[in-house]
Amino acid sequence: MEPQPPDFKQEREALQQAKAYLQNMADESTGRGTRQVAQSAEPAYDQDAMPISREELDAKFEALLARNDGRLDAAVARIEGKLDTATARNDGRLDTIAAELRAIQGSQTESREDARSNRSLLMGSVLATLLAVIGTGATVYFGLASNNASLIQSVTGAFALGNDMKSARQEPAAQTPSPAK
Repeated sequence: MEPQPPDFKQEREALQQAKAYLQNMADESTGRGTRQVAQSAEPAYDQDAMPISREELDAKFEALLARNDGRLDAAVARIEGKLDTATARNDGRLDTIAAELRAIQGSQTESREDARSNRSLLMGSVLATLLAVIGTGATVYFGLASNNASLIQSVTGAFALGNDMKSARQEPAAQTPSPAK
């Protein structure tokens, strides 16, 4: 009987799983999505092929790792470049926003000063209106009081004059002698 070559079935399955894992990692880092390795009941290798030595397997695995590391480094560099670009663009936007906020704050201060000025003008107008109303009321009151006093004086004077005229008419009649009886 011929000696049977060693069966590397478990090693091949582990290599296929590692290869699928690394491929998925590479696809995720490049944004292509994930691929699933189809698991079939039959192995994906040729039964009649010569088994791969451990050194060849290690060399292929190292080459695969180096290729995936290169892809990963390129993807990281692209992402960092995009982040730097976005950061620079956002810094410019932030500077613009900060300048606009300072301008708004300045106009807000001016608006407060205008509001204080308008408030004092309004209070002055209200005070002037109140003084005008009080002055008009006092003028009307004293004018009416003066008019009433003048009216009362005129009526009293007319009444007194009427009394004087009545007594003047009655006095001459009292002085004339009445005819004898």
